[in-house]
Amino acid sequence: MKRTDESTLARDLITADDPLAVLFAALNQVWQADDVDDVNAFFTKRERETNQLERFVLETFFDVYDLLLAQVRQGRGRSRFEGTTGPIIVLDGCSIREANLLMGQLQEAGYQVADYGYALSEVPSGTVDFNRNVFGTARVASLRQWHQYQVVSIESGQLPALFPAETEVLVWISYPDELLHKVRGEAVTPQEAFDKTAKVLLGTLDGLEADEFLVTSDHGYLYVENATLFWKASGGDEKVLRQLFGGRRAVPAGDVGPQFDSLRQVPKSRTYALFDDEGCYVRGRYHWSVQGPAPDIAHGGISLMECLVPVMRIRRG
Repeated sequence: MKRTDESTLARDLITADDPLAVLFAALNQVWQADDVDDVNAFFTKRERETNQLERFVLETFFDVYDLLLAQVRQGRGRSRFEGTTGPIIVLDGCSIREANLLMGQLQEAGYQVADYGYALSEVPSGTVDFNRNVFGTARVASLRQWHQYQVVSIESGQLPALFPAETEVLVWISYPDELLHKVRGEAVTPQEAFDKTAKVLLGTLDGLEADEFLVTSDHGYLYVENATLFWKASGGDEKVLRQLFGGRRAVPAGDVGPQFDSLRQVPKSRTYALFDDEGCYVRGRYHWSVQGPAPDIAHGGISLMECLVPVMRIRRG
């Protein structure tokens, strides 16, 4: 699929009724996964292209992050699962990357992707905030029932011997997030993390008594092998950002004292953080050095790959 060129993207962002849908389509063009033989190389190459795309968006449609936050806040109380028939499967940390790779695996296994769209993560873009706002608990594993759905939690790839026979089942899968947080310094590569995620998802689909499924995610993430894939803040601002965030991408409002007011006064053309009455969030792909080993993935802030998450309706054969 041909990539959207920058002039076309700029025009579409300005004229579209839904700029986020335009960005979701552009990201999916970057992450199109036909004939991918090496997932590790795929992640590295396409993350670089994503970085370039988001930098362009930052420079041409800076308010996209304010729009993302506003849409998340406005969407609270509206369930992305409304009108769903059949089981719901939530893959923790599944991003546009994995969704595009999964399509080929699903087709080979006899499944069809009947519809592919997007939803918005919570802000902060993390599991705990999603769980609390959607399910009313920090851990889905603590639930046995959610509304009319029987809840099944799959952690560390441990599939149950039998799935419930009902069609109204909510399955929470801890992959790929559980695996990806171990990438740096561990023997788990993106390729291995994806292979394990695909195996558990297919095992879940095969085990459920249904012909149609909704598969989605709580949040996406930034995949950063090296510092060139982050945006650098200027020297003095970086020091203040490090003091406020440390290695995080979001902090609650109670942690943002008056000593950080300088961040609110940064010219809009290079604002690093976005504030509301709930907290403060890193905008886009900004980053700064911190002590200790840096992880390969990051989430919690407001960026395109963190906040635009896949929603797939899948049918059996």
